Amino acid sequence: MLFYSASLAYILMTLLTGWPAYKMWATFAVVAVSASLLHVMFGRFARPTSSLSRRPLWSSRLVPVALTAVGSVSALVYMAQRRASGDVTAALSEVRIVERMAELLTQSGSPYLDVSTIADPVVFDYSPYSPMMSIFGLPSAFFGAHAWADARIFCIAASVGAVLVAMRSTGCQPSVSALQLMLNPLVLLMAAGSGTDVGVIGLMILGLVLAGSGRFGWSGACLSLAIAMKLTAAPVLLVAACLVWAVGGKAGVRTYLLTASASLVAYLLPVYLANPSAFVDNVLLYPAGLTEVTSSAAGPLPGHLLAMQPGWGKPAALGLLAVAVLLLGGWMIARPPASLSTAFVRTAVSLSVAMALLPASRVGYAIYPLTMLGAALAWRSGSAVENALAEEPAPI
Repeated sequence: MLFYSASLAYILMTLLTGWPAYKMWATFAVVAVSASLLHVMFGRFARPTSSLSRRPLWSSRLVPVALTAVGSVSALVYMAQRRASGDVTAALSEVRIVERMAELLTQSGSPYLDVSTIADPVVFDYSPYSPMMSIFGLPSAFFGAHAWADARIFCIAASVGAVLVAMRSTGCQPSVSALQLMLNPLVLLMAAGSGTDVGVIGLMILGLVLAGSGRFGWSGACLSLAIAMKLTAAPVLLVAACLVWAVGGKAGVRTYLLTASASLVAYLLPVYLANPSAFVDNVLLYPAGLTEVTSSAAGPLPGHLLAMQPGWGKPAALGLLAVAVLLLGGWMIARPPASLSTAFVRTAVSLSVAMALLPASRVGYAIYPLTMLGAALAWRSGSAVENALAEEPAPI
């Protein structure tokens, strides 16, 4: 009850103070979560008539989770239709950026505008994603501005598909608490508003599961694809490598690293060669806060506040981030995670530190550690692979 009460309070706040796209989502979400809260409050009255009776399906604890998900899906359908009819406020600017990346990719081989050729560049001229993010915008690039071609739909579909594959391949049966954490209001809000981070998160979860279940090459290819969509996923590459070391030893690490490296080169090199300066400006300098235009993703977090200090601020922020990376890397190597749930927790910690210290970051990035913690809970005791690893840990 506490979870849905807090969720409802957050949604009401969003409905009153959020951006137009967020308010559209909240209009649907407030109904769904209110129904979920009522279900939880009155669910205790649904008692079996005898010890041999089964609880009716409608009294299941999964019903509130399903209601919240359906509410957000309904909101996304409505928002995609509004956007296709010309209402630009029905999505965050990220959606248009992803679709523009796809258009540019099909035209020139590079998904980025060359900001060096623009007299007075603005935030919207930059695309702070890695090249493979553009694949979600290809339907719109090829078929035009239709509701079904909205990039958000394909981001969410890819994420859901990746997580379902991960669960099915390991026999994972997540608890209701795990599902609540993975489908919390902030995740659903970001999915309906932009979708980009959600698409990356699904690949991160699948990549870690592949690493823990002995599919080292596939794990490397999957995680490098996530990084080739957004550099936010970079910390998981090291976590997965340490997990592979614990599970498969040197041979596993060799397979993982070779596949990950080759895949990352294949994903990035063609786009880099198409326009090196545009690639560096958009993928590296802009997210790091090193361009003339400040990232719109910047929020009141320590890394950003430090970077705002004139003169020494940005070098100090980047230096602090580098120290944090070294410390986290040393921790991972010294004590590699030997289970999927531990790997998800380590990923959540690493992403939390990165979110706090990046010069250009925002509170919305909290969906990364939240979903990783939800995955840790889901795989802690609900996976055949996790149980096998716990019974027969591989020698390190």
